Amino acid sequence: MNFNKFILSLDNFEIIRKFSNPLTLDLDLIEEPFWNVKELFPKYIKSNDFEKALNLFRNTEKLDNFEKTRFLIHILNELEVIAKLEEMLQTEPDPKLVRAGINEMNKLKNEGIIWELCNDNPLAFKETKMIPYKILYSLRLKKVIVSRIKKRHNKIIRDDS
Repeated sequence: MNFNKFILSLDNFEIIRKFSNPLTLDLDLIEEPFWNVKELFPKYIKSNDFEKALNLFRNTEKLDNFEKTRFLIHILNELEVIAKLEEMLQTEPDPKLVRAGINEMNKLKNEGIIWELCNDNPLAFKETKMIPYKILYSLRLKKVIVSRIKKRHNKIIRDDS
């Protein structure tokens, strides 16, 4: 049975996931390209193309369906860790920016992140999206920290005057 049909045939995947021993295949998801982690993998999972999703990170051709399932579980577990990391990137936008429509930027999703990190340079977009997740995460975290410091600094200046 092909892997996509196999996964879809599992009635209690979450229970299997909870009690399974994940197969890592030496995969550390944060070392993989940002675009594969944040855009392509979820897209393939949503379209039930599990085989293609796994093969973004490792060639799983020689694995049986049970090993592929364990590898999928490993990736899903790593994605949960990444989601928790990304909570540290969440900031409340300035109310004036909200009134000006900053939330419209959310329509761009991951592309918006890449455009920001490549400074809107179309020539750098393709390269930037393939940089390892951890490097782009680190850069994004730095920008958040600098922004918070600037806000506090501006408040101190206003309070002191």
